[in-house]
Amino acid sequence: MATHPSIISLEDEEDKVNLLVYGKSGVGKTVWAGSANNVLFIAPEDDGTISAKRRGSKAKKWKIKSWDDLMEALEWLEDNEDHGYDVICIDSITHMQQILLRHILELVVEEKPDRDLDIPAIQDHQKWQNMFKRFVLRFNALPVNVVWTALVRNETDEEGSDFLTPDIQGKGYQMSQTICSYMTSYGCLQAKRVKNKEAKEGEPEYRIVRGITWEDTGVVQGKDRTGVLAPKTTDRSLQQVLDMIFPPDGGKTTARAPRNGAVKTKSTRVSTSTAVEKVEA
Repeated sequence: MATHPSIISLEDEEDKVNLLVYGKSGVGKTVWAGSANNVLFIAPEDDGTISAKRRGSKAKKWKIKSWDDLMEALEWLEDNEDHGYDVICIDSITHMQQILLRHILELVVEEKPDRDLDIPAIQDHQKWQNMFKRFVLRFNALPVNVVWTALVRNETDEEGSDFLTPDIQGKGYQMSQTICSYMTSYGCLQAKRVKNKEAKEGEPEYRIVRGITWEDTGVVQGKDRTGVLAPKTTDRSLQQVLDMIFPPDGGKTTARAPRNGAVKTKSTRVSTSTAVEKVEA
């Protein structure tokens, strides 16, 4: 059989995933992203990483103030594959897109001082979208798990039905769809208040349950290429999700999550969803 250096066995392909989780502000996306081992946040200074810190996350953070900071972080990660991090989290992709637009407009105004710093022209939008797609693809190409968070927004499809999608700007929801196509899996994180049936005297009567929907339900958009997350994971930390995809004992990942999302893992490296569950909705 003929061969070529670029042809490899799928069994030899490096195990890594690119995940995107989107949801409302305050629902617990950042806390979830920080609930794994050896996480590096690529995040704006004074961003929501304080919530992860207060819930016990041991993650590190690369402070981001500008697009140049983002590029410095990306190039450093590309040049230093032995950085020791298991997860790189961009928190959030929604915010990073706005940082890029600001960068483009600042460059335009430097060349054309009569241009408005806050109003992009038609040609600016095309550059913005193309640069942003290239930015996402470069991060996803890193030989490490990459996690993205995003805000959520409501959209309406051609048939007039409303649905939830990641808040990524560009041509209606076309850019959002394109970015999601770059991901191994993506899902919507939602929280609901349920009665705590096992509550003892003095304990809260209700608790917050968080679930990530990893498939398209018509109302919520999602997908799962791993074959183990869909339809939903409930109160699972990021580490537990990664352990479902890459079992610590080397087992095969053939089983899908049950309908209630209550998947048990053998990992003891991270506590259960306590960190995620305690976040205020």
